[in-house]
Amino acid sequence: FCKHEGHTNHKLYIKDDLTKGKCFVCGRAWVNVDDTLNLEFEVPDTLCNFGMGPQPLNLIKLEDPEWSLEKYKFECDVFDQKGYDYLIDRHPYMADLYKALGFKFLDGNIVMPFFHNGEVFYYQIRFSNKNNKIRYFFPPMPNGGKPPYIIDHGKGLTKAILCEGIFDAISLLIQAPDYIPIALMGSSLSDYQMQFLRERTWSAIKIYMDETSISLKIANRLKSCIVYCPISIIKSDGEDPEECMIRKMRRWP
Repeated sequence: FCKHEGHTNHKLYIKDDLTKGKCFVCGRAWVNVDDTLNLEFEVPDTLCNFGMGPQPLNLIKLEDPEWSLEKYKFECDVFDQKGYDYLIDRHPYMADLYKALGFKFLDGNIVMPFFHNGEVFYYQIRFSNKNNKIRYFFPPMPNGGKPPYIIDHGKGLTKAILCEGIFDAISLLIQAPDYIPIALMGSSLSDYQMQFLRERTWSAIKIYMDETSISLKIANRLKSCIVYCPISIIKSDGEDPEECMIRKMRRWP
């Protein structure tokens, strides 16, 4: 379909068992159909309890034998000049923030931990070599359990702002200090990520992706599950939150 419509950027995800697939360019879904009659079905987590109030989270921790939490704790460096220079090159706020966010370094690359209740349960690696074709590495998680990245930086905060990536979330920590930044690590909101949102009661939720159409899709999905608080979007013509912050910084005297 995408090729017929003229798209050249192909990004297709298919589950290991080939039962489902999704195109991240046009948003179409694919379901493998055969002649087997199956009368069982699974109700998605997002439809349970109608989104009214907090719900328990089934937290999935990183247990990959090669990319383990022990690697983050014991094999990563607390400082690396190459990785530090990369962070400062993004913007000067990283000089103070990388320690507060628990960032470490592995072979000069940035290791960014995910926290839940103050404990690390996952991490992502950002390659510091700008010429590397692969920019990020996600250690594999069972059942596609890719979590959101949440900067829970203050007690009493009840407003959330959703974005795409970790560095977007860091920029929103600076631009919107009254909000808890939550990066979805992509352009969609999964059932598992929804569990994190439903762990608490929010007074407001904003969505700030780098495409307004993507923000609208996520907002509509949220509104079907969370009905007790206002949900709104921040429009964008392709500029992501970090790019917005850097553009504003250049205007400062």
